[in-house]
Amino acid sequence: MPGRGVLLIDLDGVVRLWPPVDTGLPAGTIEAVAFELAHAALTGAMSDGAWREAIVARLATEFGTEPARVAVRAWSQVGALDVTVLELIRRVRSRTPVWLATNATSRLPMDLAALGLDQEVDGVVNSSEVGAAKPAEAFFRAAIGLAGPVALFVDDSPGHCEAASRLGLATHSYSTSERLRVALHDADLLP
Repeated sequence: MPGRGVLLIDLDGVVRLWPPVDTGLPAGTIEAVAFELAHAALTGAMSDGAWREAIVARLATEFGTEPARVAVRAWSQVGALDVTVLELIRRVRSRTPVWLATNATSRLPMDLAALGLDQEVDGVVNSSEVGAAKPAEAFFRAAIGLAGPVALFVDDSPGHCEAASRLGLATHSYSTSERLRVALHDADLLP
């Protein structure tokens, strides 16, 4: 029944997937640098553009500026939607609101529009807009403040689910769309 709470679902690794891309650099190189520099971008202290430029600058010391810039441009794809998870979201939305809850940079609105996902959810909790990233308690408090009561929180990070559980949220640690379907059914979120 509507009014029970929202489905709060992670974006990356659940709804959005990252197909492999050839950046011309050794595998994992960009990701290692990006994640090392990510905190400021994920909490809104740095714009997405400034973060990507910082990644280029760091990589340029080893690979040269132009190869680093080309690699980061290739790495900066918007990803692809998991159509099975998207269909589950559509089914849930016939009964209850669905909100994305994601650690993301200021580029997120552009990505969601490019994927068409901005029309598929009722709201978004973006870490760079609320000033805190999962698994921080402040992120979850902001999510509840924006979205309202949460019927189920879904994330592919067990640590994020544990943090949400400590605040009393029902959680599902995402691994497959089939297990998600069962969890949504058990939470009475599917028609």
